[in-house]
Amino acid sequence: MTIVTSRKKLDVALASNGSTLLLISDEAGNDAENVHDKAEQVAKAWQSVLLIRDLEILKPSELSLWFDEGGHYAAIGGKEKVVALRGPLSDLLLSNGKPSGIEIRWAFAQGDQLP
Repeated sequence: MTIVTSRKKLDVALASNGSTLLLISDEAGNDAENVHDKAEQVAKAWQSVLLIRDLEILKPSELSLWFDEGGHYAAIGGKEKVVALRGPLSDLLLSNGKPSGIEIRWAFAQGDQLP
């Protein structure tokens, strides 16, 4: 499990050339961890999943670009790590509350398509 608790871990991931990142902002409850765990299972070698527990480590511009609030995700990719897709974690859950591998793969694919 990749939990980002410091700016250093985030900066290393952002500097990784050719990678797509699925950033997950944590909130009370298990949805964030469950989505994170499922995303790690379906991620390809060039895709990474980061669970950000403390939004205070983000720059104000990152916070406004990536997350509306806690309990959201952002798929970012390309050389400049541009946001390809973002939304509430509920977008990545099935109707029974379990993480959807298909929706997570689709989110990764949006980031993979960025130059």
